[in-house]
Amino acid sequence: LSFQLLFKEWPLQGTGTYAQRTVQSIPALHDPHASPTSIKISSQSHSLVFSGDTGWNEKLVELSADTDALIIECSFQDHIFDGHISLAEIEKYRSTLTSKRLILTHFGERSRAAAVEKQALLKLEVADDGVVWNI
Repeated sequence: LSFQLLFKEWPLQGTGTYAQRTVQSIPALHDPHASPTSIKISSQSHSLVFSGDTGWNEKLVELSADTDALIIECSFQDHIFDGHISLAEIEKYRSTLTSKRLILTHFGERSRAAAVEKQALLKLEVADDGVVWNI
């Protein structure tokens, strides 16, 4: 690599400052043996949240409140597993998500097709491999 990789560890729930960014993490609702984590990265002018693998939870809603972007998983079309978020849950709770942009990722085939169909209605964006987002 043409740059140095630097790894920092902190508790599943905590806040630290790295490269002039504030990083806040909360435990996600997934297999606890995997140390699932949702993170928020903030600079002085921008912020984004990445859900990671997680089930629906209010702490993620709080973490992502009024951020520039929430990148959130959407593994299933309908809720079938508590450790992943479905498009049905995103649709149900859409009004509670106050990020300026909602970007869905981590799809199954059915959930991706349904998300593409509902992009305009739910005011969301569908992530694809190789897409670059300007936040």
